[in-house]
Amino acid sequence: MTAHGDRPERLAAAARLLQQELLEALALASDAIADDLAERLGMVAWEREEQIGLAQRRLQQLREQRFDHHGGEPVLVRELRAQPLEALELAWRELRCGRRVHVESEAGACPGVHRILRDMAELLGGAGLTVTAPGILDHPQASWRRVGVEPRCERVALVQDDADHELAAYLLARACLRRTG
Repeated sequence: MTAHGDRPERLAAAARLLQQELLEALALASDAIADDLAERLGMVAWEREEQIGLAQRRLQQLREQRFDHHGGEPVLVRELRAQPLEALELAWRELRCGRRVHVESEAGACPGVHRILRDMAELLGGAGLTVTAPGILDHPQASWRRVGVEPRCERVALVQDDADHELAAYLLARACLRRTG
């Protein structure tokens, strides 16, 4: 039972109403998140901007989506260290569907995601969204159905001998071999 009653529709409506707050929280935290991504993952400026922009676009698209079915079993979302910001959209999508969500973070995962979702949980005021401190993966919600972020597989690329190696390195870094997958 949540502060929104036992009706998933109420949780979904509360999440929909707080969507703009979530977008604003991400925008306000973007400089700190960018600094963290540079320090922790060694991302260059364009990659940080791309990662944060992608998260903002996904949340904006989610804001415009309509969810007709509400409810279902509670879910667990994990923020992965190597795939920053992906848990934001996944957790909010589930809330918009009226499901209770618990978010956990690997040790060393983006602290900005933890702070944003912790603050959103307080605004939701209840058990609809819960967040554990980074690195704590043993908690009462650990048995909930896990959704979303899956570790990405390693990739291999071949570059022909007669290719422009500087251009190839740039394209590979830009297109597919980023640290974020």
